[in-house]
Amino acid sequence: MSEITFHVVRAGTSDIHSHLNRLAEAFVSVHDGDADYNEMLDGIHSGEVSVYHLTGDGVDLTLAGEIVDDAYFIWAVCGRGLRPAIAELSRRVSELGLSALTCGTGKPSAARLYRQALGAVTTHTDEHTNGQQTTWHRLEVVHG
Repeated sequence: MSEITFHVVRAGTSDIHSHLNRLAEAFVSVHDGDADYNEMLDGIHSGEVSVYHLTGDGVDLTLAGEIVDDAYFIWAVCGRGLRPAIAELSRRVSELGLSALTCGTGKPSAARLYRQALGAVTTHTDEHTNGQQTTWHRLEVVHG
């Protein structure tokens, strides 16, 4: 497997807007997506949420996340090469002593990807009054 490089994208850097536009795609057609996106932006500007550009062979991915309790919570991820990127992120999260990656999605196709391709378990599902669902996932990381 080729090496995946994590480039930190800081709030004041010149390429932050292209990465934020890319991450906005993760909130399209999601219940309360605009509010969630704005909450993520607030976290980025306050420094609580980090943004990374992951690159490598077959990987060009933008990811935003933060440490919450014993896990790394992924706010949004967009691009290509999710499987190898998540494998590398899992390794790094394990090195930090965290126990899992967590995320939520309002897109059924993304929920299937997290379960089937990445092996994440669905921890619960929120049913919204407009009929949309948000599924929450947890992927345990291997310490080793």
